[in-house]
Amino acid sequence: MKTWKRTTFISVLTILSVVATACARSGVASNGVASNVAPPQAQTQTQTQAQTASEAPAAQTDSAPANQEEISGSPVLLITNDSHTEENPIWVWGWSKDGKTGISELSDSGGRGGIIIKTFIFDAVNDAVLWERSIDSFDYGDGYSGIPENEITAFFYNFHSTCRQLFGIEVKEVRPVAPSGSAIKHNGRSYDFAVNSADEDEDGMIRRYSVTVEAGGRTKTILSKDTFLPALPKFSQYSISPLEERALIILRWSGFSESYGFVYAGCHLTVGF
Repeated sequence: MKTWKRTTFISVLTILSVVATACARSGVASNGVASNVAPPQAQTQTQTQAQTASEAPAAQTDSAPANQEEISGSPVLLITNDSHTEENPIWVWGWSKDGKTGISELSDSGGRGGIIIKTFIFDAVNDAVLWERSIDSFDYGDGYSGIPENEITAFFYNFHSTCRQLFGIEVKEVRPVAPSGSAIKHNGRSYDFAVNSADEDEDGMIRRYSVTVEAGGRTKTILSKDTFLPALPKFSQYSISPLEERALIILRWSGFSESYGFVYAGCHLTVGF
């Protein structure tokens, strides 16, 4: 009889041990209530994941990458304070399929010195500036030491990213070229441009002017503009889109006290001729 009781007691202990083990594996406590405590292995895995997340690098901000060559979308070449000069003040940064182009320009500082670089997206179909930003050396130090290299690199990184992502411009360096006199030649055809005074006051100041282009015996007007200048602007440079038959015409004007500036106009090279 004693042997039977001892065997029964051992069997009961064995059953309780098995049940307890099963409950622990299924996440249920011995009192039948679901346990909120994860098994030791799960705890270790959760702690490892949390530690990995805390050690992960922060998301990349919209600033210049540390290594431009490894980041898609970085400037196509390094821009410095000497990239834009009075002799070469304008850079064209590619075209989109619908006539938009990215432009950077060394702007007139008004005789105070320093550097001002303006970047903008120009719609050569409607002759409109769609987006514009500028950077000024006077925002950094005394203004005469130029723009810090990291700042000008970040500035052009953001500009080129905007060209690609917002306006579909295939960014590449396309230097505008000087015309042959007042004409450009394209696909065996000559286009002759003329800047005409439409209105002058009694002091000889230009109040309005227009730009016309003649090709194949036909002439069309591509720009009419109100102004106040002592002389007519001059046909300075042009750039032709590699994606369609369209040109960007660049005029340079000169004002008082050696001030200067640029006017841009689009010209389709087949429509209207």
